[in-house]
Amino acid sequence: MKQLLLTTALMVLLSCAQHSQHANSLKMVSVEEFSAALSGLVSPQLIDVRTAEEFATGHLENAQNINIYDQDFGERIGKLDKEKTVFVYCKAGGRSADAAAQLHEMGFKQVYDLEGGFMAWSTAGKPSTQATLVVADTFSIADYEKLLQSGEPLLIDYYAPWCGPCKKMEPILSTLTTEFAGKVTIVRINVDEAKALVKQEKIDNIPVVTCIKSGKEIKRVNGFQDEAAMRAMLGELLQ
Repeated sequence: MKQLLLTTALMVLLSCAQHSQHANSLKMVSVEEFSAALSGLVSPQLIDVRTAEEFATGHLENAQNINIYDQDFGERIGKLDKEKTVFVYCKAGGRSADAAAQLHEMGFKQVYDLEGGFMAWSTAGKPSTQATLVVADTFSIADYEKLLQSGEPLLIDYYAPWCGPCKKMEPILSTLTTEFAGKVTIVRINVDEAKALVKQEKIDNIPVVTCIKSGKEIKRVNGFQDEAAMRAMLGELLQ
């Protein structure tokens, strides 16, 4: 009996140790922590997992572009040095979280995942390369100002087509747009097509939903919002 208890205790301790090792080797870090960890490194293993088109619009200095959606992604990251820290980022944090998990499973000793991705990095005013591909905004600050000047209650959803949580919110917003027509104007703004506005409004992650009443923002929430949460926000706008 004592042997069985000892064996069980050892298994529990081993499990806890493995969990602790996982937590220590795979870290989601803030912009400041990411920047500090990169500081002084001559040739960091810094991986931008966005598309080539996104990479061309600007990226962190010394970053290597390995698109997580490319078929050879696993093969290419497998060539990195597993003993050295790997830094990963994407646009807003979703894709890099998947990449970081893959790196950990492949046995990399230390992986840093940039919380909020390149959006958070840019909003914080951190340096990046000059864009070699300039994509004009299709939704401008002037367009946003017109919305505010209308005086109508507004619910604005900042999203991107590649954002998983944003896609889940799309049918909810579609239903509510029809239901609340004439009461609240619901607008979806693609962050990739409104870069100047995103910078002005300090949108450093997505999805983000803002509530605007009488031309002023009265509420802002980050992350996925279910139908109940959306209805609660619309109720606040109609009070």
